[in-house]
Amino acid sequence: MSERGERKAFMQGTYSGWDSLRIGDYEAAVREFHRSIDEQGGDFSDFWGLGKASFFLVYEQGNAELYLKKAFDLALQEWKGGGIPYDIVEAIEKDLNRVQGGSGDRVLQRGRDYVFAFLCLTGAMPLAEAVAGVERMANLKLLPWWDRLVEAVEKDERLRLLGREIVHLPEVRDPAGLLKARERYRVTLTFSMDDLGRALHLDLWREVREALEPILNSFSGGNLKSETVIRMALNSRTFSEFLQEIELATRLHDLRYVISNWYRVLYNLWVQMPRWELGFRSLADLDTEDLMLGEVKVEDVARILGLVADENGNLFCPHCGEKVALADAHHHV
Repeated sequence: MSERGERKAFMQGTYSGWDSLRIGDYEAAVREFHRSIDEQGGDFSDFWGLGKASFFLVYEQGNAELYLKKAFDLALQEWKGGGIPYDIVEAIEKDLNRVQGGSGDRVLQRGRDYVFAFLCLTGAMPLAEAVAGVERMANLKLLPWWDRLVEAVEKDERLRLLGREIVHLPEVRDPAGLLKARERYRVTLTFSMDDLGRALHLDLWREVREALEPILNSFSGGNLKSETVIRMALNSRTFSEFLQEIELATRLHDLRYVISNWYRVLYNLWVQMPRWELGFRSLADLDTEDLMLGEVKVEDVARILGLVADENGNLFCPHCGEKVALADAHHHV
């Protein structure tokens, strides 16, 4: 609404709490937001506006933080349900931080939180690149606090620094190798605030674990956990390396009667699981022919998946005769 429209609405008494807030009539804004909350229960927008308006009134200032906390909780809940973009949650949190004071420390804390969110999607990043991404996406000024930020990152148990240049998750064994793999595959990391919000507030690996756990229980009697297998896959550079890791952990020679099915499970996991070096995308998502098979030959993949390989390394489905791309082979299992 234009300034002229705001003034007209104000004179006619048809303005809302947000209209009053925009023109600086904080007392009217507080009344309107309270009325909306009393009559309709209030949503995140009502509590957000009430918190912003209350901050400018001496007699209401003490309640501003309470209202903004309520707004943040409601907005986060609505975002999880797909109702609003995460940018709104971020904007409310900024207002809450202003009210709480100690802005420098709070900016550093949120900066570390978002760096951690980046790493949940990538495993490892150059620290400067991660900080630049946070500054750009969350509109936080972190570079003026660089030295303090580095110190805070070094003390954060969720993060690790390699040479004060590469920041990575503790479970990533070879962060420099991971970055080289990303360069090799020419992966462009493109994320949104919603991606960072999901990494911060949701369990990104829940569906993978839930699908894998009953299968692992059937093979290992509950001794092999999905978290262990996922970590092995993420830290393996090739499929053959992954199989070697698994063999050490499970002694596959004791499972000969189910070894064929077990290999199919591992191959499907390898192809479909989001990978850090690919920016939390799967090999199937990239539709790539190079599956980092390592020493595992195409003939071995054909045998594992029940496909047929010709002399040129092409795979065919024995049932329909269709040529099968490596990245799509799991659809024919």
